[in-house]
Amino acid sequence: MPDAIPKPQPVAMVAPPPQPKPVPSVTRVVLANFSGAPELVAIHKRTYSWEPGRRPVPSEEQPPLDEVGIAHEPLIKDLPPSWRSLPETIGFKQWTDVVVQGHARPRQPTTEMRVALALGERRHEALVIGKRTCDTVGGRIAFTPPEPFSELPLRYELAYGGRDAAYEAALLDELRRTLPADKLRRAAPSAEGMFGQIHPLMYPRNRFGQGYVLHREAWAGRELPQIERPDDRLTPERLITPHPLQWQGMPLPIGFDYLDPMTFPRMGM
Repeated sequence: MPDAIPKPQPVAMVAPPPQPKPVPSVTRVVLANFSGAPELVAIHKRTYSWEPGRRPVPSEEQPPLDEVGIAHEPLIKDLPPSWRSLPETIGFKQWTDVVVQGHARPRQPTTEMRVALALGERRHEALVIGKRTCDTVGGRIAFTPPEPFSELPLRYELAYGGRDAAYEAALLDELRRTLPADKLRRAAPSAEGMFGQIHPLMYPRNRFGQGYVLHREAWAGRELPQIERPDDRLTPERLITPHPLQWQGMPLPIGFDYLDPMTFPRMGM
């Protein structure tokens, strides 16, 4: 009887077994391999509440470990939001992260103020500035005076960095004009990948920021960083990055929020 002969199904037609979803918990065991041999690592999350003048106490609500990370709400148009939280199920971390999520709020509207976090002998200080843009004065690059502000979030979108969309568009136009049609067709997938959400032309120290300029002509009207290091500020003279590979000489961004895993040097370590 031909119908009684087993007919194996192709592999593509066999549904994979359902993977159990992890139950939200403050404890997780993960597999790591940092010593050259497989290791089981137990991770436990403990959340505390802080009040001025008092010791921290365990919070009444203990939120579970974050498995995937969460992005902030978008802050600037056409700019991806930075991280509100990173995945916490990491089996090994060399140092302790200190993260402050908040706003700079002067007593009255101002154009400039300083904010700082001090832990023992370490101090992390930033200059917070009102909105500014690039302008021209006497044929030279100039920055407009900062506008007054009453509140600014201390997020990496307002620090130095980001991408230069004008430079990227000009580079793509040049490729379309100079490459033969056949080579352009073959190069298109690589170009689409290069100019995706993360690509080499972004400022490696902070892909979320603003003020990173590569195009030598399309800089007028660009918004400038509003959170800067007091000792490493962006000036009109150093606005334009000489070459995408010379980003090391540009200002160091500063922030108080979670640092993106793709930020240099973290992504290189």
